[in-house]
Amino acid sequence: EIDLTDLSVYRFISEGKTLGCFQIESPMVRQVLKKIKPKSLMDIANAIAIIRPGPARGGMKERFLKRLGGKERVDYLHPDLKDILEETLGIPVYQEQILNIANRFAGFNLDDADLLRRAMTKERGSNLMNEIKEKFFIESAKLGYSKKEIERVWQRISAFSSFGFNKAHSLTYATLAYLSAYQKFYAPLEFFCRLLNNEGGYYPLYAYINEARRWGIRILGPDVNNSDYGFSIRGNSLLTGLRQIKNLSHTTIRRIANSRPFKTAGDFFSAVRPDIEEGIGLIKSGALDLFNETRPKLYYLLLDSRKNGKESRASQKEIFGYELPDQFQDFSRIKKRKDTLQVLGFIPEMHILEFLHPKRDLRIGDLIQDYGLNKKIFKLTGLVIARRIILNRKKRWTTFFTIDDETGIMEVISFDLYQQNSPIVEIEGYLRNDALILVISSPEREV
Repeated sequence: EIDLTDLSVYRFISEGKTLGCFQIESPMVRQVLKKIKPKSLMDIANAIAIIRPGPARGGMKERFLKRLGGKERVDYLHPDLKDILEETLGIPVYQEQILNIANRFAGFNLDDADLLRRAMTKERGSNLMNEIKEKFFIESAKLGYSKKEIERVWQRISAFSSFGFNKAHSLTYATLAYLSAYQKFYAPLEFFCRLLNNEGGYYPLYAYINEARRWGIRILGPDVNNSDYGFSIRGNSLLTGLRQIKNLSHTTIRRIANSRPFKTAGDFFSAVRPDIEEGIGLIKSGALDLFNETRPKLYYLLLDSRKNGKESRASQKEIFGYELPDQFQDFSRIKKRKDTLQVLGFIPEMHILEFLHPKRDLRIGDLIQDYGLNKKIFKLTGLVIARRIILNRKKRWTTFFTIDDETGIMEVISFDLYQQNSPIVEIEGYLRNDALILVISSPEREV
């Protein structure tokens, strides 16, 4: 019963706010969506098709966008083929279009037309290709087309057919893309819960957690009495699942689920008996904070629960990396958050930049408010969530990477081979359209 013509959802997709949405979340497709401003499934299908490696290498994406923006005249191979090519602005994009052109222009039956498509994509230098070309010219001439018309049509379809994408495939992808965007727009809490549990997508898990927070969703840390295996919905929040805790085995997670609720930390260690690494992970993650004990006291109880094992003969420093404080004085909030980051890969209550770089003059949300400040140099700190390097047509390396902070995401372009090992970068650059053109960048040395 989902409305596939909901203009609110299409506006949302056109703004490129599609992180986590099937097939339309990568930086390149979000950029194309902003330019196409889709109003139908076919528009989304076109966006998905023209960013494929073949069309991108063939310059099809640029030509399509130029025609869409009125910068290039829309022409057709022949007036008889206008209805076949109209939905892609006169440019053959889909394999089905090649089949229909061969059928309409040369009278090929669909079997012969499909043979043409396969020969063009897989056997371009073969004798079969030459035979099909000869048949195409003969049959087209029989239908009254001139040699010049036939040459033009053949040249264009043979040039583009090797890049063609399957239209049925693209429309199916577009439908699923729309449905996932619909879910994100109308039911973000459920959307992010399923997305995080699927652990799939273009970006790392922490990027989706950051996006969920930007949608106003609170992320709660794990809790041995309440957490499920994966993320779960609790009111208007998402509760982190036990499987996110580093070194925690499926067997121990099952024991936790079968033994709870636990009244005290002692009850927990007695019933579950995690090994030392699992216990450390549970404590650092905050999953035992519900017992209102200091972290050192929890470490002590963990050791005490293993007193019959070899761990009891090892020193505290060997096991934990430090001696426990006297009288179980608790660790600082900063140390606790560092520990949580170590075992979860994220800090539930805040973006990593809010923790490591709380005093920043500019955030992404400050920049994207005004694109009219072009060429003004900005300094920005961001968390890298995606990166790709290409060799452009001038044989120069270009690096594209996506950064985020607690306020938004932004594309960054470096007209150079930019190497970065740290996930956090400090950038100096200027805005062009909706991307930041990098001038100077320095990776954060320590995270």
